[in-house]
Amino acid sequence: MKQTAVAQHALSNPISRLALEDRLKVSLQMVPENTTSLLDMGCGEGHFLAMVEKRFPAAKLVGVDQSDENIRYAKRILKRARLIRGDATKTELRSSSFEVVSALELLDHVESDTALLSEARRLLKPKGTLLISIPDSSMLLWNIAWSVWTRTLGRKWEGKHLRGYDDRTVTELLNKNGFSIKRKARALFGCLIVPACEKD
Repeated sequence: MKQTAVAQHALSNPISRLALEDRLKVSLQMVPENTTSLLDMGCGEGHFLAMVEKRFPAAKLVGVDQSDENIRYAKRILKRARLIRGDATKTELRSSSFEVVSALELLDHVESDTALLSEARRLLKPKGTLLISIPDSSMLLWNIAWSVWTRTLGRKWEGKHLRGYDDRTVTELLNKNGFSIKRKARALFGCLIVPACEKD
């Protein structure tokens, strides 16, 4: 399965650090308070899992990412989470084993967004929560910021988004794949859509 994930180096400059902190803070607020198990698809360097470790000290946590470099970094900052190097669209994890599955800024980096959502649905327990974040490609501010970013400090990300979404298309995609949006937030000055969805 073609994916465009690369080593993040998310803390390598002040801009990416601030963007990371903002979007992950919003995402963490969307995780249900009684969560005891969470899988982070495309976990990157483990920054979201590190926040979840602190907030939910007894939860079972798993992260999956294709980048060896990301996994090595994540192992250094995480205390409890199990980390797996692999394709998030076809894990070997047991079905119905997580209360929450997160896929933060991942849908637009995988060849098949429906394959990713199908795997998330398989792994979630009944009425489980899928948490995603995705750039709103209909926003002028996002398009300008991304264009500037990929021509300056974020050159390695140029061409890494395989498709764009807006509020309507991401809602339709989630509904079509067996999820109902229960809560929705925004991050990065409204440029990122952050829905929390229930498995139908």
